[in-house]
Amino acid sequence: MANPKFYDSQYTQIDERRWQWRELGGSVKAKNIATIVGDLPVQSIVDIGCGTGAVLASLARMSFGQYYYALDIADQAIHIIKNRSDIPSLVEAKVFDGFHIPYENRRFDLAILSHVVEHLIDPVPLLQEATRVARYVAVEVPLEDNLYTRLKVHLLRSHYREELGHIQWFNQSSFRHLLEHICGLEIMNMSMVYVPDELYFYRKQGIARRSTLLLLGIRKALRALSSNLYARLLTDHCIALVHAL
Repeated sequence: MANPKFYDSQYTQIDERRWQWRELGGSVKAKNIATIVGDLPVQSIVDIGCGTGAVLASLARMSFGQYYYALDIADQAIHIIKNRSDIPSLVEAKVFDGFHIPYENRRFDLAILSHVVEHLIDPVPLLQEATRVARYVAVEVPLEDNLYTRLKVHLLRSHYREELGHIQWFNQSSFRHLLEHICGLEIMNMSMVYVPDELYFYRKQGIARRSTLLLLGIRKALRALSSNLYARLLTDHCIALVHAL
């Protein structure tokens, strides 16, 4: 299980710039969810690992779904989401233990695990719980098992993964293997989702901003490659819509 104290610290004293960055990221994740779900009927949604509620707030603005529920292991995250005024259809938000989802079977049309799975030592129990309480589950992860990340971590000694709390390393194949073969789920749809430029730029200044501009140019050129080959070189995200067999 992830450490609740670590995540409480992530949601304490969030400055305006970091808050706006989270909101922008939430809008991107919400669009990814709406796209992967497509025309499936969705009214009730539970966001597992809801953080500040940015995803649910964006879904509310999109009128995607009608009844929203939020779960997180961090007390501070739940405190924040309960005090938001832009999720009018929020039915319930509460802390849970990270393993057992406190709702009955098939309570929801859709469960969301957006950038949660990579934080778990063993993601299988929570994925199985999500498919127990929801007809469909949208799962998004970063694909960090690539050349760029390994050079960054092992050669440049970056500690960004520890700072973010990332434990799992995924590529497209290992993500699919986790869902299909380890969890025994059916993948209804699966797609690469490329991080928009504004998210890369938002927290960059000075030299870092100029170097980011160069990296983004390289990224755009390499996106002409197959998504699998691209993901072996650079980090972007992948989202899947699954359900239990």
